[in-house]
Amino acid sequence: MAPDSSNSDQLRPMAAAELHALLNAAVDAIVVIDEQGRITTFNAAAERMFGYTAAAVLGKNIAVLMDEPHRTQHQGYLEHYLATGEARIIGIGREVQARRANGESFPIGLAVGVAEDASGRRFVGILRELTQQRAAEQRARSLEARLAHVGRFNLMGEMAAGIAHEINQPLSAIATYAQAGKRILRREPADMTTLDDICSKIDGQARRASQVIENLRKFIRKQEISTQSLDVNRVIADVWNLIEADAGAEGI
Repeated sequence: MAPDSSNSDQLRPMAAAELHALLNAAVDAIVVIDEQGRITTFNAAAERMFGYTAAAVLGKNIAVLMDEPHRTQHQGYLEHYLATGEARIIGIGREVQARRANGESFPIGLAVGVAEDASGRRFVGILRELTQQRAAEQRARSLEARLAHVGRFNLMGEMAAGIAHEINQPLSAIATYAQAGKRILRREPADMTTLDDICSKIDGQARRASQVIENLRKFIRKQEISTQSLDVNRVIADVWNLIEADAGAEGI
């Protein structure tokens, strides 16, 4: 028996309506584009996330939802994939910066899949906003920094004896060199070469004491959280200057 074509024609709009309802029920934003990068599907969660209505973006290039550098480079990514099949994000997922209708930039987690039918390939993006997650992480880092700051003050009490010893060493040396310099000046004639050497040693010991104090100030200073590249060797050297006295006292 031949299939009833009238029933098939009725199923098509019903299936489309059901798919539309399912997409709009999804918690995550779902955006589908064609091979030219044009938006073909934009569900309700995507509308809430980006501040666009579906009608405002359907048919537009997906770059309208992107922040730089992906905004200007996305078409090249798409053409590269279509020509070579080499996936840089498809099936992998990554964190990128997106752009709302009001121009605000915000972080999202993006996962992309490919669907293919007789009309060609479509790229299905599932997007999850990470703004609150990143804010929570920043608050956690800030709390950790505050706790570490308190911890440094507690540690200061334990380190006080070692720090006093570390500062007293150059101060004692300075006093000894100064007394030696006075004795040389009382002689006739004064040995200027030896006196010059003593002055250099006094200067070196004074700088040593100053460096201990500066390292101590860095250690206890409360600082705002910032990210930057660091020379690990210099960090270790700063730590070493603080723990050297205690380590020596413990025979380390």
